[in-house]
Amino acid sequence: VRSAAYSPDGKRFAAPLDFSLGTFAVFNATDGTQLKRIESHASKAMCVAWDPRGEYLITGGDDGQICFSDTESGQVIGIIQVGEDPRRLAMLNESTLAAVTRQGSVFIWYAQPTIK
Repeated sequence: VRSAAYSPDGKRFAAPLDFSLGTFAVFNATDGTQLKRIESHASKAMCVAWDPRGEYLITGGDDGQICFSDTESGQVIGIIQVGEDPRRLAMLNESTLAAVTRQGSVFIWYAQPTIK
C-alpha cells in the first residue's frame, strides 16, 4: 500500500484496492470491512486524502488526475487535470488542496467552499 488515510472522524479509512486498476476502497476502521469501492482512475492508484468533513475522497493516479468522489455513492464528482502524477495529497482546510507530484512539483488549489 502506497497511501492510506483515515476519515476525519476516525471511523473509516481509505486505501488503494487495486493498485494497477486505479481503484480505491473505503473500509470500516473498527473491523476492516469494505464499505465502498471507488473506481476513479484509468491507471495506477497512488494517493488518497479526505475532505475535512469526511464526505469526499480525494485520489491521485498515474493518469495525471486528482479525482473527488462522493463517499456515499462512490461516484466521481470532480476532476483536476494536473498533467503530472500526484504522489501525496492533503486537504489543508475546507478550501485548500495541496499535491506533490512524482516529477517534484507542488500544486496548491484554493476553492470557495460550498455551504450545505
